[in-house]
Amino acid sequence: MPKITQQRQIASQAVCNDEKLLAAFEEIKLLREQVEFLSELIESQNLHLHHKQHQLQELEQELKATNKELSELVTLECSPQSTFFQAKEIAKTILKSKKSVNKSVAELLTVIYGQQVKPEELQKINRVKTSVWSR
Repeated sequence: MPKITQQRQIASQAVCNDEKLLAAFEEIKLLREQVEFLSELIESQNLHLHHKQHQLQELEQELKATNKELSELVTLECSPQSTFFQAKEIAKTILKSKKSVNKSVAELLTVIYGQQVKPEELQKINRVKTSVWSR
């Protein structure tokens, strides 16, 4: 009998070893799936990071351009001829725009002389000149 018992123990150990081996294979399979998932997640996050870095570069370029414009404007405002250059730039804008002549001239005079000129004031002047010239 001891031989049969010994054979049963060996068979039982073999079954136990097979079960442990199957459990280990299942765990390895699960770990591989987790590694694959995490690899895909890392790739996705890297793409997202790259996109955000690209957006950041665009914003930095925009910020540099804005700072340059502001710096030029500050320099221009500090120079003695600043009002002339401002008036010239506004005149260019006026010529391109479809604003009324009164509004455009009012803006130009405001920049040149640094005092607010309203378009209505120019309409009054225009009427006075027309009535003076028609006499």
